[in-house]
Amino acid sequence: MLKYLADQLYYPFETPVTPHADEIELSTRQWVQDFKMLSDAATFQRFCRINYGWLGARFFPYATSEATTIGSHWIAWLFTLDDEFDEQSVGSSPKVLAQAFQKFIDILNGAEGTQTPLSRSLIDLRERTRALSPDESWFPRFVISVQQYFDACTWEARNRIKGHPPDLESYIRLRQHAGAQTIVVALIEMMENMILPDHVRNHPRIKALTDMTLNLMGWGNDILSVDKELHAGDVHNLVLVLEHEYALSREDAYTWAIEVHNQEMRRFLLFEQNLPTFGTDAEGQDLDANVQRYLLGLRALIRGSVDWTIIDAPVRYAELKPLLDRATTADHSLVVTEAA
Repeated sequence: MLKYLADQLYYPFETPVTPHADEIELSTRQWVQDFKMLSDAATFQRFCRINYGWLGARFFPYATSEATTIGSHWIAWLFTLDDEFDEQSVGSSPKVLAQAFQKFIDILNGAEGTQTPLSRSLIDLRERTRALSPDESWFPRFVISVQQYFDACTWEARNRIKGHPPDLESYIRLRQHAGAQTIVVALIEMMENMILPDHVRNHPRIKALTDMTLNLMGWGNDILSVDKELHAGDVHNLVLVLEHEYALSREDAYTWAIEVHNQEMRRFLLFEQNLPTFGTDAEGQDLDANVQRYLLGLRALIRGSVDWTIIDAPVRYAELKPLLDRATTADHSLVVTEAA
């Protein structure tokens, strides 16, 4: 089913995987063990089958091994947080969520926090991420992206109490943050060791491309994870929102969601063309070259997300059978066909 759905999604480009993928996967597994982030051996075995290190390897293929490893550890931390809160039913309590999230934001802003595995590992991430910050303005912006994710999670918790999907307009707006997309987009500048000045990052064309990336990552994931979310009783999914708002059949909701996704991809390709010229910054950096590096980073996030879901992590989305061991980078390849 996953492969069938992926074949309906329009991904007209491929992106590489870092050659350090296997090392990063092993490092990510060791990191969660070092901080005792997983409760038991069975949970750790499931963590290993999901291959979070490979998600970082796909998201950040152009970065150094050190930077990509930090990105993969961030991904592991976010997924571990999500799973732990689900296990403790914290995700259904907006007040408890908001309190927990504020403690994490305080840690990112310099507090030492409590001696829980999530807090200690976040302190480690804070220090390593700061050390690779491309300049002093970047890390505060990165913290804002984490706050946006936390706010979206709290919004989802309020919706769970209501017991029905949110309206489409609200969902599309908040979905950009609810999957932590803004966090990995913010990491692109650290990965590339460069800064896009405000006037470039906030230019209507660049901002639109960023927003489209957030949408494509979220909507693609939604289309591939309906069964998983139904099993968990989660209503936050584009297919389910369309089905509820317009009284559609499940099949028609899938069809519409796929078309919405594919049209967004066509817009992304259009907006990539004939970009304005930004020249150089005060330090002589070629801003046009940096914009191209940023766009390559966006493409890697878009394509890496679906490739990881289909190849590296079907156990998270289907739970149908154990994932086969991956021995080499060459095993992790997928060609998604172009939709008609």
